[in-house]
Amino acid sequence: MILSERVKDTDIKAYFFVKFMEKKYVDRFKEGYVHMKNLKAYVDMEKDKQKVGVGDKYEGSLVLKGGQLKVYNEADEHLFDLETEEVTLTHEQDLLHPVFCSYVIDMDNLKIIDETNDYVTTNIAMSDEELEKIIEEFPDTAVFISASEFYNRFLAACKNKGYDLDAEKVKYYDYLINQKDRVATFLTDPLVKKAFIKSDYFQHQNEFRFIITNKEIYEPLDDFNIGDISDIAFEMKTDEILKFKTRFKKDTSK
Repeated sequence: MILSERVKDTDIKAYFFVKFMEKKYVDRFKEGYVHMKNLKAYVDMEKDKQKVGVGDKYEGSLVLKGGQLKVYNEADEHLFDLETEEVTLTHEQDLLHPVFCSYVIDMDNLKIIDETNDYVTTNIAMSDEELEKIIEEFPDTAVFISASEFYNRFLAACKNKGYDLDAEKVKYYDYLINQKDRVATFLTDPLVKKAFIKSDYFQHQNEFRFIITNKEIYEPLDDFNIGDISDIAFEMKTDEILKFKTRFKKDTSK
């Protein structure tokens, strides 16, 4: 049973963020240096490697499948219709915001494996196939970070720098369907909200993103420091993350 089904809590809590990286970068990360790329880097990553995975050519884009495209000129005069299998709409400037991406461990992906009168023990609800995808797509080290503490320190560092921060869990959609709420997000919501929508091809990555909304970068942001996080972080090998277990004390006051 998944923890959210057991607890019946409508406020899904994030307990840990997991950042996958090469072992050689772990110490610098624990010192608080948060490496951030822009979204365009992930678009280019797929195009350069010709392989879907960490890279995603649809980052920040509205993808529409199978329909009729109406073309107008600057005077809003209808020119012609075009039948198309796919339409992708992208605003290049939206892809320049710095983003920090991580796997999130929350109530929706913790599986109960043991229960006593006082405690519930869980591990990550991930299939062998999903684990294989993670191992294939990401580096060999997984750094686990206390979610609430990391978020607070990230937010404080942003305020100190004058950065505006938006942080949310990614929502995944079947791009073969033109969902009304997905389209509405691209047409009516703040531009940066596009960055929290991805194809369900990536759903196994269970991603949580931190995006600086009032800054644009062309090269990775390497000097952003949120303060030492070694007290709230520990690492495991990526291929061993299913060994991670966490125990919750039951609320016996009710």
